[in-house]
Amino acid sequence: MDEYNASCEGKVMQVLCDGYDPDEECYYGRTYADSPDIDGRILFDSEEELTPGDFVTVEVTDACDGELIGVMEDAENDDCE
Repeated sequence: MDEYNASCEGKVMQVLCDGYDPDEECYYGRTYADSPDIDGRILFDSEEELTPGDFVTVEVTDACDGELIGVMEDAENDDCE
């Protein structure tokens, strides 16, 4: 898992926003390949308010404890993988 997560750093992914985590102070979601409650989450920052169910483009910047960390890209950037 750590090896896979490390290989994701720098990639841009389409993410389904599942909600906001007040403890982590960021949004979280998953890609099309991730199962809820089984696979790790993608934690990401966003300057705009999101609601669960929104699809966003996230650049993965790091990996930690089985989860990916990233930042939401502008809506104009469509480099989803």
